[in-house]
Amino acid sequence: MKLRGVNLGNWLSLEKWMDEELFSGFEGEDELDLFTKLPKEEAMQRVRTHYETFITEEDFAFMAEAGVNFVRIPIPYYVFGEEDRPASIDCLDRAFDWAEKYGIKILIDLHSVRGGQNGFDNSGACGLCTWHKHPEYVEETIALLERITRRYADRKALFGIGPINEPANENIMALNKFLFGKQYPERVEVSEAVPDSFLEKFYLEVYRRIKPLLPESAVIVLSDQFDLSHWEHFMPADEYPGVWFDAHKYLTFSEGMFTYTGLPSGYAYHASEEDQIQGGLILPNYLRLIKNVFAKELLQAAKYHPVLVGEWCLMQNMEDIKNAKDDAEVRALYRQLADAHLQVWEQAEGGAYWSYKVSDEVPEAWSFRKCVENGWLSYKDEVEISR
Repeated sequence: MKLRGVNLGNWLSLEKWMDEELFSGFEGEDELDLFTKLPKEEAMQRVRTHYETFITEEDFAFMAEAGVNFVRIPIPYYVFGEEDRPASIDCLDRAFDWAEKYGIKILIDLHSVRGGQNGFDNSGACGLCTWHKHPEYVEETIALLERITRRYADRKALFGIGPINEPANENIMALNKFLFGKQYPERVEVSEAVPDSFLEKFYLEVYRRIKPLLPESAVIVLSDQFDLSHWEHFMPADEYPGVWFDAHKYLTFSEGMFTYTGLPSGYAYHASEEDQIQGGLILPNYLRLIKNVFAKELLQAAKYHPVLVGEWCLMQNMEDIKNAKDDAEVRALYRQLADAHLQVWEQAEGGAYWSYKVSDEVPEAWSFRKCVENGWLSYKDEVEISR
């Protein structure tokens, strides 16, 4: 089964850019600010209300009707609740009930850890990346993964466990410091990239402790730390069955690969000379990016491990769309982008759109639901796959 999935982002792990109203009434950019700058009872009640209303059974029904067979659910390290953080484990329980009702599989993705693993808002604290410097935090993380695994091991909907989301490498930390050094200097000052050697040991220990708890069909999906090539010979499939790698491929963050973009320097995750695409922000270059650069990376990595594109979307800065004469032309452009993605993702194990829904103030291309409703994306159409 090829995975045609979607992320339930900003449900249990909160990101301000996806819904600024949730973060209103205080100065700050992330969960840490929300829970420390609002009065405790107000913060707890606001977030609990969000948990209970942001995703409902109707959303699972919509996803199933749209052809979704897989959801990646980001969860925070405090999913079972803490003194100043509300529990959301009951919401995850309901998600399993709904998923089983509608025939959808679930990947549980630990999206934040105490101390932060990448310094972005998705890890709960902008600028902070200290998790790996505290052995007690790391042990807490593995114990939480064990607890989660035991809770859902017998559930029909369980697809697998993602032990940590996007741990920062040196490039990500450099961007982190650029973005948050002035606003959160005290956090950035104590933060460091997560070393490759540390992450390798963490993955091995996670596998040792949670693989025996999982059913044989379930997988452990490891973040590639934005570099699939690094992991080719790590945990070989014949010795470590059930290990997949998770790659995040975004058009909007890869536009720096084009030789002329008009975008700020350093906009892309990486832009190697070999992968540079001649020209600017026009449809043929986006199709080259998807069908050549993304495909090359995925197909090379897939020689060694199954690969899931755990995050992708149609958001970009394409001039063709900005200059389109009508909605029909916009729709046709988006469908070309969407179909190109699906052709490539299904040469690996599939992908999960980021994200299911966003607030009305956020561009619609970030919203799977809006893309489906607009006719920009379909998971139900047959897509010809060339292997």
